[in-house]
Amino acid sequence: MDHLFSWKHPKGIRPLTKPEVTKHIHEIVTQYNLPNIKGHSLHIRGTLHYLVLGTPFHIVKTMAHWSGDSFTCYLCKHAIILMPYLHERPNLVNKLVQLALPPVQ
Repeated sequence: MDHLFSWKHPKGIRPLTKPEVTKHIHEIVTQYNLPNIKGHSLHIRGTLHYLVLGTPFHIVKTMAHWSGDSFTCYLCKHAIILMPYLHERPNLVNKLVQLALPPVQ
């Protein structure tokens, strides 16, 4: 069976696994003296990337396999990172505010 992503191992072609990706990311960030990025950070960053591009939240939630609405707490934590991107997309700000802020009671 051919895999979508694979790599050349001394013993032949192998499917690309999460541990291999993590290992290579660690090698790159170490080589260039960058902060280490763990799997969860990649997951969050990928989700933020699609939200900033304007992908609807329910689609991103499905793509990222978020089972609940726990991601909304990350929206608050990453507000400073998101602000430069959101400044250029005011229509997206309203959508994210609705997701990140609790409803008024």
